[in-house]
Amino acid sequence: MERIKKIKLVLVFLTILLISLIAYISYFQLVEAKKIVDNEYNQRNWVDEDKYIRGKIYSRNGEIIADNVVKDGKKLRYYPYGSLFSHAIGYSSKEYGKTGLEREYNDELINISKKTPIDNIKDLVIEEKKGNDIYTSLDVQLQKEANELLQGHKGSIVLLNPKTGEIYAMVSKPDFDPNNLSKDWENLITNEQSPLLNRAVNGLYTPGSIIKVITATSILENKDSINLLYDDTGSINVDGYTINNYMNQGHGQINLMWALVHSSNTYFVDKSLQLGPKILEDTFSRFMFGKGIPFDYPVESSTNPFVEGMNNLDLAAAAFGQGTTLVTPLNMALSIGAIANNGKMVIPTMINKIDRKEKDFVNEFKDNVLINSTSEEVSKELRDDLAEVVNNYDTATTYNVSSGGKTGTAETGSGLTHAWYLGFAPLEDPYLAVAVILEEDGSLGGTTAAPIGAKMLDLGYEVIK
Repeated sequence: MERIKKIKLVLVFLTILLISLIAYISYFQLVEAKKIVDNEYNQRNWVDEDKYIRGKIYSRNGEIIADNVVKDGKKLRYYPYGSLFSHAIGYSSKEYGKTGLEREYNDELINISKKTPIDNIKDLVIEEKKGNDIYTSLDVQLQKEANELLQGHKGSIVLLNPKTGEIYAMVSKPDFDPNNLSKDWENLITNEQSPLLNRAVNGLYTPGSIIKVITATSILENKDSINLLYDDTGSINVDGYTINNYMNQGHGQINLMWALVHSSNTYFVDKSLQLGPKILEDTFSRFMFGKGIPFDYPVESSTNPFVEGMNNLDLAAAAFGQGTTLVTPLNMALSIGAIANNGKMVIPTMINKIDRKEKDFVNEFKDNVLINSTSEEVSKELRDDLAEVVNNYDTATTYNVSSGGKTGTAETGSGLTHAWYLGFAPLEDPYLAVAVILEEDGSLGGTTAAPIGAKMLDLGYEVIK
């Protein structure tokens, strides 16, 4: 009896051990499998991927921007345009992992489902599988222009369609050549200029006066409760602290349009103090500040600086783009795009088509509204005001198409300013929106960033029909 009892105990122990082992394996197979398979440092992925011909990535006009080559018997990813699309599409490297579209669309590019290795075991006996080709909205000519315009600067340019969300150009400087990762890696990861950082989606910057476009939205939405006129003397006192306009200029009796034209800090401080943080927080949240923006790969969230109970000085600084406010260029391109698109912000994307063997995915851009940022009435009035801004800034003038826009110069604390420009075109039916930042350029937005934005809109109008 004693022996049988011991055998039963051993059997119970072994049963518990077996159940625990099954549970452990099941946890990784069912719960953690996707995370493990997706991990760019999972070496098993590269054993699997050696059996696949990686899909190509194309521009909107069919130029190959990511290809495959065989060198010394090894399959390598090859980027025909070198550094031109390095941030926009990312890279795929057996040694250094993946970024951008190459990472987020890896399962499409190798045509393998994101299932567990057990589910995909049949693929291992197939000699080679062809991945899916991806056709993007990126335009080679516009990308080259943006790249050339940013030469000698740190910063970013984003040009998109505010109706569809298509990204036509996305450039971040400094950049890198993904064909030379092995040779350049040590310098890339130690370089203080952060060439691996995609500033368009991961750079967070003080916006300066471009934020007045959103503050102006809040003012117009609440124009029945506040006086839109203001006597601008060039300075305003907020709780014992004096806030000045640029060069302490006073502009006399002005309305919202002239406040935008002159970029009057004091006007926006006065009206924002009347609105209060709760109303401003709501307006900014509708432009996706403090929220995650869905995109083809991760995007940093811009900060929403307005919180109930904040002090007047912090509120005043935030109203004209200083203080704790930080934004991404993509968020600002989408924001000016929302104004251009009758108040509707759309979901941004670079993916136009995925050439699947069984059934192609074609982006028809339906149900693509991300959020209603403001009303059609308010956006129309703002477009008219921003057209007047361009009419009064020679440097922001577009020559091929009518446009509207807003300049910005942001104090950074480093002694060097960020230069900004937001713009849209054509005025009558906008399908182009641009954001330009020159990081710590030490210049004025109207002097340096505005001409760049204007050139992008001019060329965009010629190229995108």
